[in-house]
Amino acid sequence: MLCGAALTGGARGHILRVDAYGVIDMTFDGIVMAAAADEIRDAMEGARVDAVYQPGKLDIVIVARRSGRGVPVVACAEASTARVHVSFAERENPFAPPAFCMLLRKHLVGARITRVAQQGLDRVLEIGFKGPYDDDPPKTLVIEVMGRHSNIILVDGTSGLVLDSIKHIGPALSRVRTVRPGVSYAAAPSQDKLDPLLVSENEFREALARAADDAPGLSCEEFLGRAFAGIGRDTAMVIASRAGLRDLQGLREPRGQGGPPRLVDLDPGAVGRLWEAFSCAMACVRERRFSPCAGVDRETGEVTWISVIDPPEQTVAETRGFPSIGALLDYAYAPREKAVTLAIASSEISRVVGTAIERLRRKLDAQQEEIAEGEKADELRRLGELISANAPMIRRGQAVAQVVDYFDPDLRKVEVELDPRLSPHENAQEYFRRYSRAKRRLAAATEQAEGTRAELAYLEQVATTVEQAGSLEAIEEIRRELADQGYLARPRRERPGGKKGARPSGPLSFAVDGHEVLVGRNNTENDLLTLKMARPDDIWLHARGVPGAHVIIRTGTKGAQGVLDDALLRAAEIAAYYSKARSASKAAVDYTLRRHVRKPRGARPGMVIYDHEKTIMAAPRAPREIT
Repeated sequence: MLCGAALTGGARGHILRVDAYGVIDMTFDGIVMAAAADEIRDAMEGARVDAVYQPGKLDIVIVARRSGRGVPVVACAEASTARVHVSFAERENPFAPPAFCMLLRKHLVGARITRVAQQGLDRVLEIGFKGPYDDDPPKTLVIEVMGRHSNIILVDGTSGLVLDSIKHIGPALSRVRTVRPGVSYAAAPSQDKLDPLLVSENEFREALARAADDAPGLSCEEFLGRAFAGIGRDTAMVIASRAGLRDLQGLREPRGQGGPPRLVDLDPGAVGRLWEAFSCAMACVRERRFSPCAGVDRETGEVTWISVIDPPEQTVAETRGFPSIGALLDYAYAPREKAVTLAIASSEISRVVGTAIERLRRKLDAQQEEIAEGEKADELRRLGELISANAPMIRRGQAVAQVVDYFDPDLRKVEVELDPRLSPHENAQEYFRRYSRAKRRLAAATEQAEGTRAELAYLEQVATTVEQAGSLEAIEEIRRELADQGYLARPRRERPGGKKGARPSGPLSFAVDGHEVLVGRNNTENDLLTLKMARPDDIWLHARGVPGAHVIIRTGTKGAQGVLDDALLRAAEIAAYYSKARSASKAAVDYTLRRHVRKPRGARPGMVIYDHEKTIMAAPRAPREIT
């Protein structure tokens, strides 16, 4: 049987907010922006720009140097990770800097940072630059953190024109404003909300009363976010918890209630506590007394909320403090940034592989049609022989002839189409020539279809490995494999004389009932595992009939007889999990000794054939669930 390979790849409770990339949704709001701006101002104002990098499509890093110390600031316009802050997290930069990065280097490297200013409590930060020469016009880098509308814009300080932006927004994308080189920079429309730093207690209570009349079903957190500028969900949640209206431990709701209290249900005491918590929090912001902290889920270790305001004491067991805003945001956004980067890298490869698969499917359909036509070749030979046998009764010039079918036991007559320009003998020879051509086309189409099926199986295998890839390293290994196979161009840094990519990390390894179980994470590793690492008496497993990983059970000195049924079943569950059948309730898994697995000549990576197999039904389960 022919097979291919697979790769590695949770569900959250309904209370936790999970974004499209499978990571906890957090809020970089205007309050967090104020704290980040304060830290950037202290670290960078008056410093000179030493370097500019663009690690990703929508994020930049500016390194400013003062007193011999470089301070990097990251600004990101990716919808799910939009933010700006001091960051010492390591990032890999592309071999060739993008055009926007080159423009920033041209205008900013060597310039002095003159100001760092937030627009009120909006999520907009302006960083001013002055070049080293007197006649250099000032520049302003505007970082707009607005979800999917986020952007990074370089503006000429003299003319007010946009020099360039990391996203170009034309009239077709937005009727509100245009952001592209050569147009005047216009600030994003401001929201009609109260300034929380200036509001009085009476104004606060009046706003709450109006909201309770207009939308009595609102929670106090929703009220804070809708009524006041700069307050996002996480900040509102912390304020509500300080008022005793929310339990931050694991984001659980107050005990005995179905959810956070509605505005209409707040008694005067609760309203008073909410105002006290709100006013204390805003005092911290006004006085720049920030306390970077994050809620961490005890079970998963994931960040569930972020804040620059101290949470109430009862959540200390769930809260982790940080020495700086940048350290908090680096820690909180690392999983999200990794997930987004992985998703983008995976989608690029998936698009290439998906296009190739569709092309091959169309090609296979055409080849199968040709095979179907070729399978009618014997009928052409039969008609040619009937014309020859009935030649004395056929005259030149006939377009159709009634001939006796000597292949029919009843000797019935059949109609045969003729070329009236040809003699009976020439018509018979024409049928024989068509028969010979059809047979040749059938042989060629059959061989081509076999090659197309093999290539299609390989690419479907790759598609599964990409879908289940759990790290950037895994994606890069798949990218290198596809480059080796000619589906992708090899990156410049991997060409002769360039920087080599990282070495493959090798198959996954698990301990199952005293045996080592190895799993190939991609086609290259499958070949390495099966053809070089495995011993003849090791047990080889693979999900039957679907793309999946090669799995090996190390049998040791006792051989296959020493592997108990429980260990075999658990290894089969692993093989089913690392296959396209992962979401099925049960999957058929073939197993055989490694000596019965071989690679056909010229086969692509990960493609093998095997025999002497047995089949076991197994429920796909991740190794951590069964070891």
